[in-house]
Amino acid sequence: MNFRSIKGEVLRKAAEQNHAPAQALLAYLYATGKGLPRDWAEAAQWARRAVDQGNPQGQAELASLYEQGTGVPLDYVCAYRLYLLSLRGGNEAIKSKMDELSRIMTPRQIREATKLDAARDEVTKSLACR
Repeated sequence: MNFRSIKGEVLRKAAEQNHAPAQALLAYLYATGKGLPRDWAEAAQWARRAVDQGNPQGQAELASLYEQGTGVPLDYVCAYRLYLLSLRGGNEAIKSKMDELSRIMTPRQIREATKLDAARDEVTKSLACR
């Protein structure tokens, strides 16, 4: 067993024990194929689990999948909504992705995506795109 596979096993165990940052990282690794075989379905599964816990990086990872339609259906409204949640959770780096996405969305799509409940937790749990 090599060092990389040991790190992967430790990460997976943490993710399976509901460690949201580990879940978000696994989503990223599966989506990019860096360190793990590229697997869009696995990326979406781990990102959703991180989103369920309100993890901003998980929200960004799942948003990216929806924006590209990889592992999940293409859905700009859902992607924008998740990017917005990630931004509200403190992920300032996501602003440029939101700006890029907003350039290809219609005003109606943006209005729909920004209709968020007052409580962020309620929004996270009630996402129509899950």
